[in-house]
Amino acid sequence: MAINLVVGMVFVIYFWIGKSSSRYAERSTEEEDKASQKLKEILNCNSCSPGHPWYAGIIFCLLFVWFYIAVGGQMVFANYLYSYARDLMCLTKDVAADIQSMFWVGFTAGRFAGFIFAVCIPMKILIFIEAGGNLISSLVLYFNSTNTNVVWAFACISGFFIGPLYPTGISWANRYITLTGVAYTITLVGGGMAGVSFTVAIGWFFQHNGPKPMLYFVIGYSALACALAISMHLVARTRGDKFEREDHTSEMNKAVGKESEL
Repeated sequence: MAINLVVGMVFVIYFWIGKSSSRYAERSTEEEDKASQKLKEILNCNSCSPGHPWYAGIIFCLLFVWFYIAVGGQMVFANYLYSYARDLMCLTKDVAADIQSMFWVGFTAGRFAGFIFAVCIPMKILIFIEAGGNLISSLVLYFNSTNTNVVWAFACISGFFIGPLYPTGISWANRYITLTGVAYTITLVGGGMAGVSFTVAIGWFFQHNGPKPMLYFVIGYSALACALAISMHLVARTRGDKFEREDHTSEMNKAVGKESEL
């Protein structure tokens, strides 16, 4: 009797454990499938531009480089303008600090002005104005690198054109694709990589070649920003503004509706 009871209990426990394990395995498989499906949906560029995933993918790549440049230019001025004024121009600590402050004044003013200009200037034009302004101010700084008055003025002007680059990139992208969490992640990753790589690179050159390479970095990033603005415009014009497409589709639907009523 006792043996039968023990054997029966063993079978019951074995059956219960086996059934629980089977349910757990099925649940784990379903959860993995759901997680995999969600990840595919998140990484699917088609959600940003339905029917044209490659278009959205190219826009994402261009955005990554744009934000990399935008933050990189900011890091160059923010970290090395003071040392440039002190070591190359031989200015006093107070004057060098004032020049650094002028950059941040221009940066703040430019970022604020960008929100105002975005209301009255099309984004595809505004992005060229900012990139072109960066290139011109960088060239002026390069050819007048030891002129205190020019450095004073164009440190502020450079900051004014660097400031709105980041928000303009987001606004520009929103005109052509639907921005998702992945798109915003790309902006953060691009900016974060710029903060690390630009700081390390120019720090190495600063240590081995002095402050002069800062000007080469400034010209290089501003020239790349202009080239990138042109590339972004050429890619975006293949499909056009998404809001204009939506308005056109809405008008076509209204026209079809009126014809059907007649």
